Amino acid sequence: MFSSKLGITAGQKLIQESEEKLHKVLDIYEERLSKNKYLAGDFFSLADLGHLPFHR
Repeated sequence: MFSSKLGITAGQKLIQESEEKLHKVLDIYEERLSKNKYLAGDFFSLADLGHLPFHR
């Protein structure tokens, strides 16, 4: 997804595998956040900071 912006050449297989992993992680986030306000409970913590999206 970001490989071209970062100047990295990635094969289609690697891209597909990475997208599948991302979908699994997003499913876990969805499940956790449906029960709690934040990833580790009802309070903001380092767990939330560690999962902020990568952007410029």
